[in-house]
Amino acid sequence: MWASADVLADLGQQVQPQPSRRRRAAVAGPAAFVFTWVPTVLVFVATTLTVPAVTDAASAGTVMIWAAQVAALIAVVAAVTTLRSRDVGADAETDPGAARVALRVGLHALVTAGAAGLVLALQGLSAGQVATLAVLLVVVLQVLPTAVVRLLRRRHPVPARPA
Repeated sequence: MWASADVLADLGQQVQPQPSRRRRAAVAGPAAFVFTWVPTVLVFVATTLTVPAVTDAASAGTVMIWAAQVAALIAVVAAVTTLRSRDVGADAETDPGAARVALRVGLHALVTAGAAGLVLALQGLSAGQVATLAVLLVVVLQVLPTAVVRLLRRRHPVPARPA
């Protein structure tokens, strides 16, 4: 049976309604915190264990607090950008182009580096220490996950949705 795209979209909304923008923001903040805090702690602890001079030999508890502060700033940005974003429904791209992915990674890298820079500079670390830790965080939080997803999509392409 054939139906127009509008009818299918209306049926989709009735069967599986999309959450409101406020609801998505309420979920985005805590999710961003959790998914940012754990790798940030791992980066800070690993850096402290391998090259203590980068973190001024901070204790594990101290770097956990730094990681929580960085994650909190990123979570706030995630919630605010979710509130300000336009609705994405059935028109969402299943496989955005390389330029769009690069733009997203660049913007998220700026947010990550900015949050890390703010927190670590306020802790009294030097510019070199802040830059080293910020680059490590950008690689672990932004570049590596994006590269893995792109490689997996090449290996297992996402099937196109019927028109």
